[in-house]
Amino acid sequence: NFKYFDVLMPGTITGDFDTKFFFGTDLTTCQEKPTITFRDGDARYDTLHLCCQQHFVWDISGCCSNGGGCPELPDDPVVDDPGVDELDGYYPTWAAGELCAYKSGFESWEERFDTIEDCCTSKFSYDYDNCVNPTSTR
Repeated sequence: NFKYFDVLMPGTITGDFDTKFFFGTDLTTCQEKPTITFRDGDARYDTLHLCCQQHFVWDISGCCSNGGGCPELPDDPVVDDPGVDELDGYYPTWAAGELCAYKSGFESWEERFDTIEDCCTSKFSYDYDNCVNPTSTR
């Protein structure tokens, strides 16, 4: 007894799949797919947060946000109120006569030193005396 069904729709698989995250074509976050679609040797991560930590180290919260959220991160991160010392400091200018300069209002990505000595030691140890004794009149 052979029975043939004329099925117009392709077969689909339904159910709950175990999914993992991976770094794919989306350059803003990690993506998710069922584990059965991974090939041997493909990097896969149990959580979005783990994938973001590996592939978006410069913007983990952005990766998490773009990927739907990471429960490991707080919903509303606490913004520390930096004191005056954290807003002011020295930075390398590489300008003759003033290799390190003082300023207020650093961006998070900017390199900042607490003292001119720290800046000069870190960046201009080969010309330390001229660095800590600027001659610029700007």
